[in-house]
Amino acid sequence: MKREEKKAATRQKLIDAACDLMLTNGVQKTGVKQVSEHAGISMVTLYKYFETKEQLTEAVVLKFFDQSVSLSQQVIANDDLPFLDKFFVYTRDEALAKSGIKPEIMEEFASVVRKSPNIEQHIREFYRKFWQKLIDYGRQKGEITTNASDSVIQMQFSMLGDFITSAGPDAFSDDTIRQLESLLMYGLSGEKNA
Repeated sequence: MKREEKKAATRQKLIDAACDLMLTNGVQKTGVKQVSEHAGISMVTLYKYFETKEQLTEAVVLKFFDQSVSLSQQVIANDDLPFLDKFFVYTRDEALAKSGIKPEIMEEFASVVRKSPNIEQHIREFYRKFWQKLIDYGRQKGEITTNASDSVIQMQFSMLGDFITSAGPDAFSDDTIRQLESLLMYGLSGEKNA
């Protein structure tokens, strides 16, 4: 293994160990010594890769985010799914990804995001691109025909997605999801019959 590959593998091993511990115990209750022991890597080596616990925690939060949205990336790439299914499969997958995590740990992760401009920017950029791909797909399939700008549509998707994912995977019945779909597609005036 080349030197750079070995360094990358060591860094990843530290992040993976910290992620395991932080998702189980929380950020505050996970110490760098525990991470070092769990990874089987010395404290000296750990500090060569991460000067502070905060740097390590940011790497963990980025890893968690990237893993939780990997389902979303698969959904958006699936051309067999209708437009609305893409939107709601994404929001359900997001909620499911977070459902196995204790709420207090999710709040710790959210706090890390709020304190880190780099993580906030990474997340904002992901969602901007994701929503744009969904809007492009909807326009291509004739599902989005409004003259509203893409940025306004992104804002609406983002608000609805945030609401659904914050409520959790079991918060809505199928009927409620259908009503939300109808409201998203037809607004307050409802579906117009031809």
